[in-house]
Amino acid sequence: MELADKIIENFPGTVLVLDSNFYIIEASKKAKDLLSISIENQNSFYTIFNVTHTNNWKHIENFLKSLKIGQIAESNDIIFVSAEEELERFIATISAVITVDKDGVYTYILNIQNINSYREMQQKLKDSRDSFQQLLNALPNFVWSVRFYQNGQNIQEYVSQAIEKITGYEYKWFEQDNHKWKNLVYDEDLEHLENELDRLITGYQYAFQQDFRMIHHNGNIIWCHISALLEYLEGGYYQIMAVISDITEQKIIASKLAESEARYRLLSENTNDVIFSLNFANEILYLSPSMKNLTGYEPSNLIGQPFSFLLLPGTNTNYLFREIEKINLQLKENSLYTLPHPITVQIEMRTVSGEKLYVKLKIQLMADESKKVMGYRGVLTNITEHKQIEQVLLENQRITYKAAQKTPEAFVLVDKSGTILSLNNVIEKIIQMPQNELIGKNLFSYFTKERAESYKANIKKVFETMDPVSFYESHEEQSYFTFIFPIASRINGDIQKAAIIVRDITNLEKANQAAIENLSMLQLLLWV
Repeated sequence: MELADKIIENFPGTVLVLDSNFYIIEASKKAKDLLSISIENQNSFYTIFNVTHTNNWKHIENFLKSLKIGQIAESNDIIFVSAEEELERFIATISAVITVDKDGVYTYILNIQNINSYREMQQKLKDSRDSFQQLLNALPNFVWSVRFYQNGQNIQEYVSQAIEKITGYEYKWFEQDNHKWKNLVYDEDLEHLENELDRLITGYQYAFQQDFRMIHHNGNIIWCHISALLEYLEGGYYQIMAVISDITEQKIIASKLAESEARYRLLSENTNDVIFSLNFANEILYLSPSMKNLTGYEPSNLIGQPFSFLLLPGTNTNYLFREIEKINLQLKENSLYTLPHPITVQIEMRTVSGEKLYVKLKIQLMADESKKVMGYRGVLTNITEHKQIEQVLLENQRITYKAAQKTPEAFVLVDKSGTILSLNNVIEKIIQMPQNELIGKNLFSYFTKERAESYKANIKKVFETMDPVSFYESHEEQSYFTFIFPIASRINGDIQKAAIIVRDITNLEKANQAAIENLSMLQLLLWV
């Protein structure tokens, strides 16, 4: 036992000493505590089989019998139990040696290494790797990594299963060759991609990003984006980590947006109209180049200025900002459920020289594809010349309207549907109803069906062509000459009303007829 005592004394850890029949004849303190054995108690006899699981007995017996004198051997995954309760305690690796003393007595010395914590760590590492793998597989992007020595020799490569989603190829197609995904890269992009990767491997750069094209399994070209990073790892090797994502949809959207912006820019730079945009504080965000031609102001000098700087005060200006304020309030209160119709108004502007311009302004909310409002966008159209003509027309209309109230002809003002808006007393006499009862009634309801259809057609023509019309008509042995002309709005210049003047020419027609008859009689007498 002297040899056993000496070994135990100089061998820290969990140590058991067995005799030739595998009885435990000595144990370190740690072994006694872990396995609940007491060597000092003469009534307690334990073998190695009392402290190991039954599933391991045959293996342990064969292992111990195979030992050679003086040689150390190992056996893994031995389950040790408590000698008293037969409860599993830990999994261990055994290092064993057999010795023989001068009397020829064999002794087994076992050093037991508890690997429970190691196994737990291995399991946690495996669980962590599994979780990480599940995360990688769930991502829409695929991960590619390669480890290599400083001389460039690859030692390990990896590609995540998400590559199936992007390329359409099964994962097993890439398993034997993780570089195989590069075979799918579009020829025109492959050289540049490989050059960038080579620059990483050789240390000329530590990271890069690139958009490139790949050929999908279905034959379509897809756009991808790679973000790659070079890392220095312990052990004298390096690692490239790359994430490749499918950006086809973003490329399509960006292409459409670029086309739209190009068309918009072409339109805004080549039209005489001024295209503008405002924020919700009515500050100018954008003015097309045509602003210079219209007002003399450089568009860039007006960015950030209040829009009111360009407008002259007046009723229509006040109306414009009231309408904008209403919309802003609805947006603030989240009570705007649909985009409102554009605001259209005629307004006066100032030029850089102080000259007054008349413009037609059309403005509406500006929203992105998700219908998120971004501000206001509008168009300014120079209508100065048109406005001057219109003012002459309106003045003529005013004079005509005023004269119509004193004229012996019948006068009535209607809207597009034929609703009576105003009339003179001659109409009262014809229809035999007072003015206040006729206002708001439909003019056509007082006509025969045929006459009503004729008036409707002529009024429609006036609204569509903005030109006056005139025609003759006969009704109940009476003859009339009717004149219909358009009335423009003072707000936006649109035709909103029509004035109808009806002259009774029955007596004139009779006089003409009598004159014709007298002339015919005179000619007859002269001939006789």
